[in-house]
Amino acid sequence: MLRERIPDLAKCVEPDRVRREVYTDADIFELEMQRIHETVWIYCGHLSQIPKSGDYYTVQIGRQPMIMVRKGDGGVAVLYNRCPHRGNMIVGDMKGNTGEFFRCSYHAWTFHQDGKLKNIPMMESGYQGTRYGKDSPDCNMKPAARVEVYRGFVFASLALKTVLRSRNSSARASSRSTTCAIARRKVKSRSSRTASASSSTRTGSCSWRTRSTRCTLQ
Repeated sequence: MLRERIPDLAKCVEPDRVRREVYTDADIFELEMQRIHETVWIYCGHLSQIPKSGDYYTVQIGRQPMIMVRKGDGGVAVLYNRCPHRGNMIVGDMKGNTGEFFRCSYHAWTFHQDGKLKNIPMMESGYQGTRYGKDSPDCNMKPAARVEVYRGFVFASLALKTVLRSRNSSARASSRSTTCAIARRKVKSRSSRTASASSSTRTGSCSWRTRSTRCTLQ
């Protein structure tokens, strides 16, 4: 734990050094998990790692063990590597092929490749009168909140949306505008050098999705 409380985390990083608490303090670690690793988009893997239906690859997002799996329809699911019944880990290997379904080794619950419950052994005799059943969403393997594929790269986020935090939003907006204007000038300059091929110039519009500086030209 921090011996000296630092109300402003920005002071933990100085021009010539980083305070050791950044790497050792449990409270800072918790904030990193909540605000970064369990909130933003995280790279899980590439489609080439799971080419066939049922192929899976295990990854870690923050503190959560996850499974990236190729579904039968060719799509990709990213699921928590955890059985919803008793929390047992569904797969223990780093990679493999689960076939048409996952099977929990504890009570033999089975799940489709998208994580939805397939079957519960002795459901009528063993779980009658309980909340467990095929119609209960609590009995499905939990999926990541968001999954996207970009040029074969699979990304997932455990949060429904990413909340960007900034101490000075006006300065951030100004920086974005400046960077985008520079990008526009570069595109206009390149276009002017090829005016003989085309008299039109490209204009740019900015799409700011992450804290990192990025300008998408359309």
